[in-house]
Amino acid sequence: ARRIDELSSRVEALVMLAGSARVLKDRSRAVEILNEAESNSARLRSAAARVNSLLKVASAVSAFDTARGFEIMQSVVKAINEAAAQPEESRPPGSPKTTSSSVADSQKSKIVASYSKVLENTLAALARADFERALLVAQQIEIKEASVAAQLAVCRGGLMPKPRPDISKTADDVEASAKS
Repeated sequence: ARRIDELSSRVEALVMLAGSARVLKDRSRAVEILNEAESNSARLRSAAARVNSLLKVASAVSAFDTARGFEIMQSVVKAINEAAAQPEESRPPGSPKTTSSSVADSQKSKIVASYSKVLENTLAALARADFERALLVAQQIEIKEASVAAQLAVCRGGLMPKPRPDISKTADDVEASAKS
Protein backbone atom coordinates (compact mmCIF):
# COMPACT_ATOMS: atom_id res chain seq x y z
CA ALA A 1 0.00 0.00 0.00
CA ARG A 2 2.89 2.36 0.67
CA ARG A 3 3.91 2.10 -2.98
CA ILE A 4 0.65 3.68 -4.10
CA ASP A 5 1.40 7.30 -4.95
CA GLU A 6 -2.15 8.67 -4.98
CA LEU A 7 -3.08 9.28 -1.33
CA SER A 8 -6.81 8.54 -1.62
CA SER A 9 -6.11 5.15 -3.16
CA ARG A 10 -3.45 4.46 -0.56
CA VAL A 11 -5.90 5.21 2.25
CA GLU A 12 -8.47 2.91 0.70
CA ALA A 13 -5.91 0.10 0.43
CA LEU A 14 -4.81 0.64 4.03
CA VAL A 15 -8.41 0.49 5.27
CA MET A 16 -8.88 -2.81 3.43
CA LEU A 17 -5.66 -4.16 4.93
CA ALA A 18 -6.81 -3.11 8.40
CA GLY A 19 -10.07 -4.95 7.82
CA SER A 20 -8.12 -8.08 6.95
CA ALA A 21 -5.97 -7.70 10.06
CA ARG A 22 -9.11 -7.33 12.14
CA VAL A 23 -10.64 -10.48 10.63
CA LEU A 24 -7.44 -12.29 11.59
CA LYS A 25 -7.96 -10.94 15.13
CA ASP A 26 -4.76 -8.88 15.00
CA ARG A 27 -6.24 -5.76 16.58
CA SER A 28 -2.91 -4.05 17.24
CA ARG A 29 -1.89 -4.35 13.59
CA ALA A 30 -5.30 -3.08 12.47
CA VAL A 31 -4.93 -0.04 14.73
CA GLU A 32 -1.43 0.60 13.41
CA ILE A 33 -2.60 0.42 9.79
CA LEU A 34 -5.60 2.67 10.45
CA ASN A 35 -3.37 5.25 12.16
CA GLU A 36 -1.24 5.30 9.02
CA ALA A 37 -4.38 5.66 6.88
CA GLU A 38 -5.52 8.59 9.02
CA SER A 39 -2.19 10.38 8.69
CA ASN A 40 -2.29 9.90 4.91
CA SER A 41 -5.84 11.27 4.84
CA ALA A 42 -4.78 14.38 6.72
CA ARG A 43 -2.20 15.12 4.01
CA LEU A 44 -4.81 15.30 1.24
CA ARG A 45 -5.13 18.83 -0.14
CA SER A 46 -8.73 18.67 -1.30
CA ALA A 47 -11.20 18.92 1.57
CA ALA A 48 -13.70 16.68 -0.26
CA ALA A 49 -11.07 13.96 -0.77
CA ARG A 50 -10.00 14.33 2.86
CA VAL A 51 -13.63 13.87 3.97
CA ASN A 52 -14.04 10.67 1.97
CA SER A 53 -10.76 9.20 3.18
CA LEU A 54 -11.29 10.14 6.82
CA LEU A 55 -14.81 8.72 6.69
CA LYS A 56 -13.47 5.38 5.51
CA VAL A 57 -10.99 5.38 8.37
CA ALA A 58 -13.61 6.48 10.92
CA SER A 59 -15.99 3.79 9.75
CA ALA A 60 -13.34 1.09 10.13
CA VAL A 61 -12.16 2.37 13.52
CA SER A 62 -15.63 2.83 15.01
CA ALA A 63 -16.33 -0.88 14.53
CA PHE A 64 -13.94 -1.75 17.35
CA ASP A 65 -12.73 1.46 19.07
CA THR A 66 -15.50 3.99 19.59
CA ALA A 67 -13.35 6.48 21.50
CA ARG A 68 -10.93 6.71 18.58
CA GLY A 69 -13.88 6.70 16.17
CA PHE A 70 -15.21 9.85 17.82
CA GLU A 71 -11.82 11.54 17.50
CA ILE A 72 -11.66 10.79 13.79
CA MET A 73 -15.28 11.89 13.31
CA GLN A 74 -14.29 15.30 14.70
CA SER A 75 -11.71 15.48 11.91
CA VAL A 76 -14.39 14.43 9.41
CA VAL A 77 -16.75 17.19 10.57
CA LYS A 78 -13.95 19.75 10.31
CA ALA A 79 -13.18 18.58 6.76
CA ILE A 80 -16.89 18.66 5.82
CA ASN A 81 -17.16 22.23 7.04
CA GLU A 82 -13.98 23.16 5.13
CA ALA A 83 -15.36 21.54 1.97
CA ALA A 84 -18.57 23.53 2.34
CA ALA A 85 -16.65 26.78 2.77
CA GLN A 86 -14.15 26.06 -0.01
CA PRO A 87 -16.17 27.41 -2.98
CA GLU A 88 -16.49 30.81 -1.28
CA GLU A 89 -12.79 30.95 -0.45
CA SER A 90 -11.64 29.79 -3.90
CA ARG A 91 -12.93 32.93 -5.65
CA PRO A 92 -10.26 35.31 -6.90
CA PRO A 93 -9.66 38.29 -4.61
CA GLY A 94 -11.81 41.28 -5.46
CA SER A 95 -14.40 39.27 -7.37
CA PRO A 96 -17.99 40.09 -6.51
CA LYS A 97 -19.94 37.70 -4.34
CA THR A 98 -22.69 35.84 -6.10
CA THR A 99 -26.11 37.09 -5.15
CA SER A 100 -27.72 33.77 -5.97
CA SER A 101 -27.25 31.14 -3.34
CA SER A 102 -28.47 28.42 -5.73
CA VAL A 103 -24.92 27.77 -6.97
CA ALA A 104 -23.61 27.43 -3.42
CA ASP A 105 -26.58 25.27 -2.44
CA SER A 106 -26.01 23.03 -5.45
CA GLN A 107 -22.33 22.66 -4.52
CA LYS A 108 -23.23 21.80 -0.91
CA SER A 109 -25.81 19.25 -2.07
CA LYS A 110 -23.14 17.52 -4.15
CA ILE A 111 -20.83 17.45 -1.13
CA VAL A 112 -23.56 15.95 1.04
CA ALA A 113 -24.59 13.34 -1.52
CA SER A 114 -21.07 12.09 -2.10
CA TYR A 115 -20.55 10.73 1.41
CA SER A 116 -23.87 10.78 3.25
CA LYS A 117 -24.37 7.00 3.46
CA VAL A 118 -20.99 6.27 5.06
CA LEU A 119 -21.38 9.26 7.37
CA GLU A 120 -24.81 8.08 8.50
CA ASN A 121 -23.69 4.49 9.07
CA THR A 122 -20.65 5.57 11.06
CA LEU A 123 -22.60 7.99 13.22
CA ALA A 124 -25.27 5.35 13.85
CA ALA A 125 -22.59 2.93 15.04
CA LEU A 126 -21.08 5.58 17.31
CA ALA A 127 -24.54 6.51 18.64
CA ARG A 128 -25.00 2.96 19.91
CA ALA A 129 -21.94 3.52 22.09
CA ASP A 130 -22.59 7.14 23.19
CA PHE A 131 -25.76 8.78 21.90
CA GLU A 132 -25.20 12.27 23.30
CA ARG A 133 -21.64 12.56 22.03
CA ALA A 134 -22.64 11.33 18.56
CA LEU A 135 -25.47 13.86 18.49
CA LEU A 136 -23.07 16.67 19.37
CA VAL A 137 -20.78 15.62 16.53
CA ALA A 138 -23.70 15.56 14.07
CA GLN A 139 -24.84 19.01 15.16
CA GLN A 140 -21.41 20.49 14.40
CA ILE A 141 -21.86 19.96 10.65
CA GLU A 142 -22.51 23.36 9.09
CA ILE A 143 -24.32 22.13 5.96
CA LYS A 144 -27.93 22.05 7.11
CA GLU A 145 -28.99 19.04 5.02
CA ALA A 146 -25.98 16.99 6.11
CA SER A 147 -26.46 17.96 9.74
CA VAL A 148 -30.13 16.93 9.72
CA ALA A 149 -29.31 13.63 7.98
CA ALA A 150 -26.51 12.98 10.47
CA GLN A 151 -28.77 13.75 13.44
CA LEU A 152 -31.41 11.37 12.09
CA ALA A 153 -28.74 8.70 11.66
CA VAL A 154 -27.69 9.21 15.27
CA CYS A 155 -31.31 8.80 16.36
CA ARG A 156 -31.64 5.59 14.32
CA GLY A 157 -28.42 4.30 15.82
CA GLY A 158 -29.55 5.22 19.32
CA LEU A 159 -32.79 3.29 18.85
CA MET A 160 -31.05 0.14 17.64
CA PRO A 161 -30.21 -2.39 20.33
CA LYS A 162 -26.58 -2.81 21.24
CA PRO A 163 -25.08 -5.99 19.77
CA ARG A 164 -25.23 -8.84 22.24
CA PRO A 165 -22.35 -11.22 22.82
CA ASP A 166 -22.38 -14.42 20.80
CA ILE A 167 -24.68 -16.82 22.69
CA SER A 168 -22.88 -19.94 21.43
CA LYS A 169 -19.63 -18.73 22.99
CA THR A 170 -21.38 -18.04 26.27
CA ALA A 171 -22.94 -21.51 26.30
CA ASP A 172 -19.55 -23.09 25.54
CA ASP A 173 -17.94 -21.10 28.37
CA VAL A 174 -20.62 -22.24 30.83
CA GLU A 175 -20.25 -25.83 29.72
CA ALA A 176 -16.46 -25.70 30.01
CA SER A 177 -16.60 -24.20 33.52
CA ALA A 178 -19.14 -26.84 34.59
CA LYS A 179 -16.73 -29.61 33.55
CA SER A 180 -13.89 -28.16 35.61
